[in-house]
Amino acid sequence: MNRQIGKHLRTFATRNRRSASPGAFTLIELLVVVSIIALLLSVLVPVLRQARRYARQAVCLSNMTRLAGASMTYAVDDARNIMIPVPRIFGTVDPDNASKKQAPSTFEWGGRSGRGQGGALSIWGAYRQRGAFDRPLNRLLYKSGLRRVSTNDLGGIRADQSLSLTVFRCPADTGYTNVGWDDSPGDGDRSATVRLRESGLSAYDHYGNSYVANGFWVPPLNPDTGGVIPDRQVKALTTFLRPLSGIRNTSGTLLYREACARYAWRWRSPDAVFGECNLIDGGSGYTMGWHGQAWIFNACFADGHAAPIRMQGVQLPPPSLGSTYPDWPRPDGMTLYDYWKCLTLRGKDWQLDVLPSPPVDIGLKYNEVF
Repeated sequence: MNRQIGKHLRTFATRNRRSASPGAFTLIELLVVVSIIALLLSVLVPVLRQARRYARQAVCLSNMTRLAGASMTYAVDDARNIMIPVPRIFGTVDPDNASKKQAPSTFEWGGRSGRGQGGALSIWGAYRQRGAFDRPLNRLLYKSGLRRVSTNDLGGIRADQSLSLTVFRCPADTGYTNVGWDDSPGDGDRSATVRLRESGLSAYDHYGNSYVANGFWVPPLNPDTGGVIPDRQVKALTTFLRPLSGIRNTSGTLLYREACARYAWRWRSPDAVFGECNLIDGGSGYTMGWHGQAWIFNACFADGHAAPIRMQGVQLPPPSLGSTYPDWPRPDGMTLYDYWKCLTLRGKDWQLDVLPSPPVDIGLKYNEVF
């Protein structure tokens, strides 16, 4: 009897050992599995991160295509055939200086109230009549939800700063990246980038718009002295304040670009123009794009398409520029080529200027703006 019980117990234990062994993991096997998982993660995480970056860039390009299309529609309806809308405050008295008038900024053509430089009292918001209702392209893209906000309605201003006008927001917009030169306040460009950096905001939150219009002014010069003539009209040399019919190279002329590319053309690259052209005297460093690549930015063009561009300084213009508008006033002793060279802002597959189309008056004199 005892021998039979012992036999059964041995048989039961043997069966349990046999049935349990196949399901058990040794320490080595467990370490191998963990290593494989870690290897897969090391491969997949960068791929997923890159896929996310590409997805954001695709959304941004889609936004810019919509903005370019809306601007073409705006030009058709506009009496002056202008593509980039001008806010209604253009030409009105500057609230900070009664002797000056307000020139159009390159952000207020669309978007919501910004929060930069003042919070609820931001110079980029409804407090300064630069809210969502006052930005003309909004009315083509957002038919409802926009209302005029009184300058003393702080609750309304804050609500205007919270509007979700996503077509004006790049999903990769991190605001300041770096500008490619010394960030200390000096000229207006440096001061503007310093303010954006110090705010810690995205461009969409700071200005109310992730995208900047193509704007560049030409001061009226005295051909004898080379100095500015204060009571003469400032002129525009880009798509800003220019009829669509006056843009010859629509497929290569920029309309809007990401705000982080605002000053990338000033980089002192090997092909860049500098020296006597101190307007484009850049510096050292680099400008990082919002999509993870230095000098690569999304942009849209006057023909309605959008694409990434490489903007790293400007290239020397062709010699034929030396015969453009031979009677144009320029500093004494400066050749026509050298003069236009300083105002020809172009790179591979893109240009900011519209030469050989002539500059156009912006409707304000130099001493009314500067």
